[in-house]
Amino acid sequence: MSYSPTNISDFIHALSDMPKTDMLVNLAEAAESLIHLDELPKDKFQIKAEGKWKSVWQLANKFRLESDVNSLCLVFGTVSSKLQNGTVISPLLIVPLNWEYTRISNTLQLELDEEAIEINPYIKFLYSELNNGSLNDIPADLDLKEKLDWVIREFQNVSLETGFSHEIYIGNFH
Repeated sequence: MSYSPTNISDFIHALSDMPKTDMLVNLAEAAESLIHLDELPKDKFQIKAEGKWKSVWQLANKFRLESDVNSLCLVFGTVSSKLQNGTVISPLLIVPLNWEYTRISNTLQLELDEEAIEINPYIKFLYSELNNGSLNDIPADLDLKEKLDWVIREFQNVSLETGFSHEIYIGNFH
């Protein structure tokens, strides 16, 4: 894929304005606080709150109690871009997870809130910086996989050296 130096310099400038440690900018910086899933879960699913799941849930619970914010989300899809200092891997879609903890069984009941799905605000920002226009809203009649494919197609029009994946992670995005 060819790319123009102007777009690359704009992209690097946009990245320099955002903290590289922010999970919305670079997932690799927060790998230890993310749970990788091999496949997209069902709309509702249950897991044991043990190991990494326990620490991720405890942080989500802390945000809920202190700020009344639900930070627990599933991210679906990533875009990776090679820069002078390495590769940046950013999530594409963010799906809030409604959750309930059951102490007796030490389980989390999780539910995808597909009505509240959004494109990563950082990706929307980059798209607008590089294209002098905003990214359209995702068509409502698509399922989750189709929504990701739609975002990838839209973003592929950007003249950058990028790669896309269908990676799935769960973590706290606030």
